[in-house]
Amino acid sequence: LTALIVPDREYPHLVDLAEDPLNINPGGVGLHRGVNVLRAEDSQGLEFDPVVIPDPDAIVRQSPWGRNALYVSMTRTIDRLEIVHDPDSPSLGIGPPLSDRERCSGA
Repeated sequence: LTALIVPDREYPHLVDLAEDPLNINPGGVGLHRGVNVLRAEDSQGLEFDPVVIPDPDAIVRQSPWGRNALYVSMTRTIDRLEIVHDPDSPSLGIGPPLSDRERCSGA
């Protein structure tokens, strides 16, 4: 099962794609092996692999749960988490990926 956990405002637009041949399942209703498009609140208590979060800043800003929504989103994965974000956005403290040197030195 793959989860695409999206910001609240993007959710209705993606639900409109539900009839698309991409096999998108809105709202996690009848979860299936395709892409399950969910809001953070809808994903609580579920597990997926992988989980893709395309805009963590927007999830925090748009959800009434704030940072808790991002926490819930990030903890839905069994094994693999993919976060797509603007590296110039400092609001969550998620910066560009560490270089091999930074990773090895613990910087």
